[in-house]
Amino acid sequence: MVNAGQDLKLVLRRLRQSPGQSLLIVATLGVVLGANTLVFSFVNGILLDPLPQVANKTRLVNVHRWRNDKDGVQGFSYPAFHGLSEAPVFESGLVGFNGRGLSLERNGTPELVFGMLVSQNYFEALGVRPRLGRTFVQEDDRTGAAGVVVLSDAIWRARFGAETNIVGSVVRLIGHAFTVIGIGPPRFSGHFVGFAADLWIPISWAPSVSGQSDLLESRSTEWIEAFGRLKPQAKAGAGATLTRLLAEMPSEELSQKTPERILVEPLTGIDRDLRMPVTAFLALLQGATLLVACIALVNVSSLLLARSIDRGRETAVRLALGASPRHLLAPFATEALFLCAGGAFVGLAVSFAGARLVPAWLPPFAIPLRFDLSLDTTTFAFSLLVAVLGTAMATLGPGLAVARSRPSLALGEGGAQRTARSKWRSVLVVSQVTFATVVLANGSAFARYLAHAGASSPGFDIDTVQMTRVDASVLGLQGVAASNLQRQAFEAVAALPGVLKAGFARTAPYSLGTLSVDVRDTSLRADQTGVKADWNAVSTGFFETLGLGVTRGRSFSDFDTAAAPSVVVISEQLAARLFGNGEAVGRSIALGAGKDVATVVGVVTDASLHRLGEAPRPSLYRPFEQAPSVRVSIFARSPNPGSLSAVIRPALAKALPGLPVLESLPLREFATFSQTGVRLGSAAGLALGILGLGLAAVGLFGLVAHTVASRVREIAIRMAMGATSAQILSLILREGGHLGLVGLGLGLLGALAASPLIGSVAPNLSMMDPLAFLEAALVVVSVVTLATLGPAWRASRVAPADALRAS
Repeated sequence: MVNAGQDLKLVLRRLRQSPGQSLLIVATLGVVLGANTLVFSFVNGILLDPLPQVANKTRLVNVHRWRNDKDGVQGFSYPAFHGLSEAPVFESGLVGFNGRGLSLERNGTPELVFGMLVSQNYFEALGVRPRLGRTFVQEDDRTGAAGVVVLSDAIWRARFGAETNIVGSVVRLIGHAFTVIGIGPPRFSGHFVGFAADLWIPISWAPSVSGQSDLLESRSTEWIEAFGRLKPQAKAGAGATLTRLLAEMPSEELSQKTPERILVEPLTGIDRDLRMPVTAFLALLQGATLLVACIALVNVSSLLLARSIDRGRETAVRLALGASPRHLLAPFATEALFLCAGGAFVGLAVSFAGARLVPAWLPPFAIPLRFDLSLDTTTFAFSLLVAVLGTAMATLGPGLAVARSRPSLALGEGGAQRTARSKWRSVLVVSQVTFATVVLANGSAFARYLAHAGASSPGFDIDTVQMTRVDASVLGLQGVAASNLQRQAFEAVAALPGVLKAGFARTAPYSLGTLSVDVRDTSLRADQTGVKADWNAVSTGFFETLGLGVTRGRSFSDFDTAAAPSVVVISEQLAARLFGNGEAVGRSIALGAGKDVATVVGVVTDASLHRLGEAPRPSLYRPFEQAPSVRVSIFARSPNPGSLSAVIRPALAKALPGLPVLESLPLREFATFSQTGVRLGSAAGLALGILGLGLAAVGLFGLVAHTVASRVREIAIRMAMGATSAQILSLILREGGHLGLVGLGLGLLGALAASPLIGSVAPNLSMMDPLAFLEAALVVVSVVTLATLGPAWRASRVAPADALRAS
């Protein structure tokens, strides 16, 4: 007990002697352990345990129709789904579902929510029990039944204040009254990972939601996705059984192309097409963070080894007085345990903070992305395992060095045991600096590219346009009803004070889902290659609102209706690609592979409409009434478009009660969303580069500190022979700076080598940007200098007499 108390006092004294280095070790361990825990929470929540509230997931399977590799998996028509729903291979029948945006209105305010239309056995098949109330029964899922809804726990808390008396109350969905019959359990948001359902309603409401009255009778509309829970004895032959049942249905129950078979695959919570890339990405990310952790732990080991060498004199005296290797190792191990435990606590804090900050960095999709990043038992166990293994890895080498110390050698060298130069650690430091330089140079180039793109002109008046998106389908409207609603919404926006011009379009510029079509001059042979062009359907006034000038012919008019001849307006670039120097107006072009032929009535100026900073692409425009859509983007031109955000929503709420606005913001702001991938890549690259550079600094600091500690006698002799403190400082700085400069040079070459890959992500990005290279070089040189300066300054302050006397 006395020895334990003395060891603890010794450890506390050692920690007080070098607080800066101790904090550096704790911070390094905290960042890498926190990053690994945070990444593992993604891996656990998406791959290992994606549906924590679903019981016995092993027998849950997705059910798809499969035609061929080209068409991929397909859904079911309602009659086909109904014919398979009672197949004997399922415990509670086949489950059907379809997800879409819905308008939820409570207290007079409409909101857009993500709803799931599900068959009545949805919750039963998943084995999910409600937190409050009940789930669906068979009577709820029949045509003509009263509307009922189950709310998710998340929306119940966020939008209904967790009211315990919510069950039995009425809310309005898609303009209809729905009675709340239950609340889902905590952490349950459906059977998809990431795309969280806000609520569930019976699938029998599909005709009202879609606006297609015959949806439950149509044998050609394949809109239902399906899954089920297999009986234990049915797992092997379920696919064959379902394929046979589908083949036995009347031919009119099937679409024109009969599927070859039905695929039965495990329900993983991830879309079939995304499963492989998501798995590969998360595995790569987890591997990379573990690799960074290993590098950081090697650095920490170097720092601990340097600390043990600093205390060589103390160790030699204790050895000479008869201390055993175990007694020598005890205070060292206790000190290392204190430091690593501190790093583990910091790591948990980092992971908790990251779990709350990461969702705010996700791009704003119409269907919000949500991930369960809670630190459950599995994640905590992983974090504990990494911390324990990390502690062992960081302390093993220095601990063995202390335990194997020899008194005669230690006292003979004054406690500063000279060790052979660790070439592998030098290589590690150079590699870290190289890695950090490559990532920083690329990140700097990305950042400069984004800044240039954000300030560039796309070829029209982007800074004077406000964009507002509305979707008639959230009210269950289609056809004429949807067109009337869109016209009313447009007129409400156009009538606002300050709006100079207004128009609308099928899709907004810079949307992720840009439409494209193959265009061909009809005077050419049908087998000749056409031109691929972006296309949009726009209203009258669209070109004038955005400031796109008509250089030849005319723009669209109110006479270009659905019953009128098919006409198009094309961009200058597309006109040149199709007709060269010839006149484009009045020529006929074929759209796509079908027989859709349109006449060119006008040519407009080129504009960059796909992504800010990119060169204009061939573009084609059709009259909106000849290619309508239930979702439209309304554009309003104003000297101060940002001021319209506060008035557009109230104006639309007054004109169209119950219609939620998807978004309303200046077009310049919306355009930055098209750069989400590049922005995230830039941010991740800069963050990874800074982390890598930080680890390189820690490694360089540890290596130089170790070198200085092992050369105290040499430095003392140099100073005794007349070397000045400045010369010693310069000597150590040169040796540390040499490693940094080698890594910097290799990193800049690596950044150049990466230019083809960068070009594939951002075609207009030039990696031959001297300022980007200069910024990265200055940052690396500054960090390397600072990392070397501390040990170098300490070496320059060695007292020769004391050092030689100690020897």
